[in-house]
Amino acid sequence: VRAAVGKPGPGKLAIVNLQKTPKDKKAAVVIHARTDAVMAAVLAALRLPVPDYARVDRLVVSHVLKNTDARGNTDFVLRVGSAHAWGCQVPWLAAVEVSFSFVTGDETAVKSGTRSVLGGRMDKG
Repeated sequence: VRAAVGKPGPGKLAIVNLQKTPKDKKAAVVIHARTDAVMAAVLAALRLPVPDYARVDRLVVSHVLKNTDARGNTDFVLRVGSAHAWGCQVPWLAAVEVSFSFVTGDETAVKSGTRSVLGGRMDKG
């Protein structure tokens, strides 16, 4: 692949990581330190302010209806978690309220409840 006329070639690789990596030998610079500290030092050397951190997170909600058993009961499973991964905590989420209704024969029953999210798991509220 040839570089376009008037455009610089590819840059050099710099690695900032607490531990050695398989790519260290290919890097022009390897720094074994915390990324936050290195970036703060780079910004200070460039006389630029460290921007405020604003966490951007998305919530993922999924549900599953499991098969009905012999008595006509159906299990409903609701999962609420971070878009980053199911195990990641969502510190700004204090509770999830779940309301649903179901019909059995000629009657309609309404069930509702609140469940608190504590430490990344659902606990009865």
